[in-house]
Amino acid sequence: MAFAEFIVSWCVNDLNIRLSNKIAFQLEFDTLRYIKFVRYDSIRKYNDAYLTQRINNDAVCIGDFVVEKLPEFFANLALVLAIIPLLFVIDVFLGALLTAVIAVLFLIYFLSRRIYYHHNKEMLETQGGFFAMLSNQIFNMLTIKINSWYTETDNEFVKAVSKFFHKSVKFLRVDFSITTVASLLSRLAYGSSIIIIARAIGKGSVTIGSLAVVIIYIQLLLSSTHKLTEFSKNLQLHQVARDRIKELFNMEYENNGFKKLSTIDFLSAQELAVNIGDQTIFTDKTLEFEKGKVYLIKGENGSGKSTFVNCLLGIIKPCNGDIYYNGEHIGSLDLYQIRKELISFTEQEPYMQEGTILENLTYGIDIKRKEEIFRKINSMPLLEFSKELSCGLETQLKSKKTNLSGGEKQKVAICRALIKNSELMLFDEPTSALDQESIHSFMLEIMQIKREHIIIIISHDARISSIADKVYEF
Repeated sequence: MAFAEFIVSWCVNDLNIRLSNKIAFQLEFDTLRYIKFVRYDSIRKYNDAYLTQRINNDAVCIGDFVVEKLPEFFANLALVLAIIPLLFVIDVFLGALLTAVIAVLFLIYFLSRRIYYHHNKEMLETQGGFFAMLSNQIFNMLTIKINSWYTETDNEFVKAVSKFFHKSVKFLRVDFSITTVASLLSRLAYGSSIIIIARAIGKGSVTIGSLAVVIIYIQLLLSSTHKLTEFSKNLQLHQVARDRIKELFNMEYENNGFKKLSTIDFLSAQELAVNIGDQTIFTDKTLEFEKGKVYLIKGENGSGKSTFVNCLLGIIKPCNGDIYYNGEHIGSLDLYQIRKELISFTEQEPYMQEGTILENLTYGIDIKRKEEIFRKINSMPLLEFSKELSCGLETQLKSKKTNLSGGEKQKVAICRALIKNSELMLFDEPTSALDQESIHSFMLEIMQIKREHIIIIISHDARISSIADKVYEF
């Protein structure tokens, strides 16, 4: 019998774990996928570590609630509803007392639910900020050590933890108060029940033989009632998690048109202006680009060069002006298709995917071009550095801290764009970490391929001017 109970318990627990994790992972997937398609200005206000922890914690809370807490609630509710009539049959006073206790416990929950919800949400928000600070310091540990920013980062820690501590203490006080009051009422109810039973035994309405059964009923009732009270707290935790997930799903979806393009022959920006908050980034920018030419965009830091390129890509929406691809307004175009198939962008701080150098070079590129891609990779001077690595192109990289130098990462990013062979190629400060020989190789490659592409380069490097057909000053 005990073995059978163990097997059943193990199977139920295993099923619960699988179901709750599956729900959590699916919710995380759905949330992350939705976020990928919301307006970028809505996303960038969140710290990445904060958002990561928030999505994970809330998804796990919801999965646990649905799979474990909710079924447990109905089981305990059924048990309470079954036992109360039995207690009324045994003794009316006993049934009335325990019914009153249950009513008071639920009244406490009803009166405290908003307070519990509010303090839990505040605590989670400050917890997210605390972990964001931790993640930031760990990620930037090398910079901290080089500059000996020990006191400064310690102060950041104290500031973040004080907020978290203050909100956490408030929440835990409310949580402890509800649990303590519920426990106190249960103890008083149990003691009072014993007195009522003793009185009933004296009157002969309850026999000594049935005393054990009555006590078991009372213990089951109070235990189930306590679990229902705990469920009331879990319900508020679930509602906080649900509302925080809903907040993310309420972020404005970015607009994307339906018209697809097979080529990009001409691109123009007319009287563009961008404001971020109260700050004006740039105004009245009219620039035109056509296939077969190289364009250099230069200007002081903060003049809006990268922001302008993000407008061209449809990532940032300008507050004024229009953008046209082949004469088609950007608002009517399927930018997902265009960015995927016709545009490559080499960012100033290259993003490295978890995987090998080769996987990074071919990430997101049609595998049908495999032979062409490998032929191109083997002929690229910018990838010569990989031959000196013990694993060559199979060298494993990490997304944040890699074993490549800044220049090597930049070379991988440039080659990734060249391999994609897009109609429109954009490079943001592509030579900032390159040596003289690599800069020459990059410029030579651009001159060789420019006839079939629109190439836009953001750079402070004066040498790029020698290969540019037109220079735009910001």
